[in-house]
Amino acid sequence: MAVEIMSEAMLRAAGVYNNDDRAKLNSQRNAVERLRPLIVKHNTPTPKMVHYVEVLLDRLREHDPALHTRSVTWWDRNRNNLTRDQVSDVINRLKARLEQPVSPRPAPDTAARRRWTKDDIPLGVKDIGRFALVWDDNTGNKIRFYHVKVSKRTGFLYVMARHGDSLTFVPFDQGAGKILALIAQDPQAAMLLYGREIGSCGHCGRTLTKDQSRERGIGPVCARGMGW
Repeated sequence: MAVEIMSEAMLRAAGVYNNDDRAKLNSQRNAVERLRPLIVKHNTPTPKMVHYVEVLLDRLREHDPALHTRSVTWWDRNRNNLTRDQVSDVINRLKARLEQPVSPRPAPDTAARRRWTKDDIPLGVKDIGRFALVWDDNTGNKIRFYHVKVSKRTGFLYVMARHGDSLTFVPFDQGAGKILALIAQDPQAAMLLYGREIGSCGHCGRTLTKDQSRERGIGPVCARGMGW
């Protein structure tokens, strides 16, 4: 609702200001002040609307947990500053989101989430070793090389990917669990493949200079120690 009131300065400038004009202006101002509480009340969301938003937010918890967290944070920050129309828009948006189908959640990757220890790759060695795996993912890099070590702090295994002469840590959420699962299928074969492809012992990492060692992928001392 818009109420247009001419100011005293405007009337004086027009040369038409008098006592009757003063009385008319005061009357208009009083009318606006009487209407102001009604205008504010009309734009304030009702308790029922606020409660309905909270009900919808509670339903959203199961429907979309991530969106629920963001929505609750936004609502708690802005709820006291919203008009009735804005709260109505929030209700419509929440209802529309709840009507959308729930996206299927991917099955948990147990290999990526579990904690691996030396017992999972039973080679009977202290620092596990070096391994090569054959990947078929059309990247052009068919064989990839990894170092598997035991954390001195936790006792769990961790994976380092070899690129040239450098090693890069592989997080579990980026494939370390899958790498360990593949190595565990046949750790001896993966270790010997590393030695044959790289030319250094798959166990200790020393350079292999004898033909027989290079063909096997492991040095004679390490082979005897592992019973190979």
